[in-house]
Order: sequence, then C-alpha cells, then structure tokens
Amino acid sequence: MRIAYSLLAGLLSFAVVSSAVAQPIPDNDPGGITDTLASADTGIIVDLDVGMNITHTWVGDLIITLEHVDTGTTAVLMDRPGVPADPFGCSEDNVDATFDDDGSDGPVEDMCGSPVGIFGTPVPEEALSIFSGEDAGGDWSLTVSDNAEDDTGTLDSWTLIFTISVANEPVAPEQMPDGFVLEQAYPNPFNPVTIIKYDLPFKSDVKLLIYNLLGQEVFRLEQFAQQAGEHLVRWDGRNMQGSELSSGIYFYRLQASDFVQTKKMVLLK
Repeated sequence: MRIAYSLLAGLLSFAVVSSAVAQPIPDNDPGGITDTLASADTGIIVDLDVGMNITHTWVGDLIITLEHVDTGTTAVLMDRPGVPADPFGCSEDNVDATFDDDGSDGPVEDMCGSPVGIFGTPVPEEALSIFSGEDAGGDWSLTVSDNAEDDTGTLDSWTLIFTISVANEPVAPEQMPDGFVLEQAYPNPFNPVTIIKYDLPFKSDVKLLIYNLLGQEVFRLEQFAQQAGEHLVRWDGRNMQGSELSSGIYFYRLQASDFVQTKKMVLLK
C-alpha cells in the first residue's frame, strides 16, 4: 500500500495498490479467484475508480466483481463483454484499464474489436457510485472468474483509487479567502513531490487536472462541495494508475465554480 497523492486540507484522496498478486484464474470455473485488500484509511467515499491488470487470452470469458466486504456492497465491473451478441464474447487479449463511472473510453461492453483488449478508462458494467457514502476503511475483495473453456490467464494487479471526504476545521470569517486563487506549485521544478495550493472563497465543486506537454490528461482529482478555505494538494508525479511519469513540463488546471486557471510546473529526475 502507498499514498499516491493527498489533499492536506479539506478532502483526502489516496491509492491502495496490490502490485504483485499474480494469481492464476482457473479455466471455466464460475467461482473464480478472490483477492482481498485491507484499507486502513477512513473517510466517506466521494468517488472510486478501480485499476486492473489481467493477462488473459479471451476477455469475453471474464466476469469481474468488486465487493466492500464490511458492508456487503458489490459492483460488477465487467460481465463477459460481447455476450450475448456473440455467445463466446470478445476474443481480444488482456485487461489493462482503470474502471471509472466517467470513463472516456465508453462502456466496457462496447470495447470488442479493440486490438489491445480492455484498455484505457472504460465505464464499468455497474456504477461504482454505489459505494459513495460508505467509509473507505476495511476489507475490499475482487473476484475474477473464467466462464468458458480453453483460455486461461492471471490476475496480475488491481488498484482502488478513492476520493474521500474528511472533516474540515471551521474557517474563521476573518480568515476566509476573498476570492479564488491558484498558487504556483512549490517546489517547482520538483522531484519527486510538489505541493499545489488553492483558495476557495465559498463551498465549491472542484476539479484539479494535470496535463502533459501534448495536452494529454495524466491526473484528475474531482471533489464535490469542498469547504471554503485554503487547500493543499501533494502530488508525487504519478498518473492515476500509479505509474511514475517522465521528466518534463506539466500543466495543472483548477476548475471551481466559474473559476478556471492553468499554471505550469516542471518535473525533473
């Protein structure tokens, strides 16, 4: 487990990573395999994404289910994509994706025909928002089953990416910011961690986005009804899958209410 990034005030976001599961998925066994992560971090879930890396020679065989063991809440992330239109499902190999209710690559069910299997940020079969409002702490289990003959694979790793709401200290009226402010990241240049500071004059929905020099989004932090006051985000130069990014120029953009501002920072290694 490791903290990938965190808000030092207001809301807390973190990633829980199982990096070397390497569990074989039994062929044609609806019971499948189950792996469990224990989250020691507490707070109310605002958003949840699930990263997944599975090596398998026929993704249309697979059903993937996430359960919050402490509450019994479950969500099916993938249910034999391509079935029933094709009784055998999608024939492509492997899953290397982050399941996200707002995924930019569309429903996982529609990814048949991709030369690289299930990839990018697909929308899961069942919404992960079902976990919103629950405490992030406790045990979480992932079950992967193969439901047809002949093709086999391995659950390599999986990741829970939470946005969690935690209690704020009240801000005294005389300390309330006068307006929206996005500060320069510090240190800048940085290696490996920088702090991004911003001020909110009133409760606001917030998006903090980070882009590379090609304009590709590499990091996203979305939070709802964040309290007024000063907020600090600690970012360690990793993307949403927990992978280290290369040296270079990055742009961070704050969207809050009608306020939008972008600034530049440099990652040096």
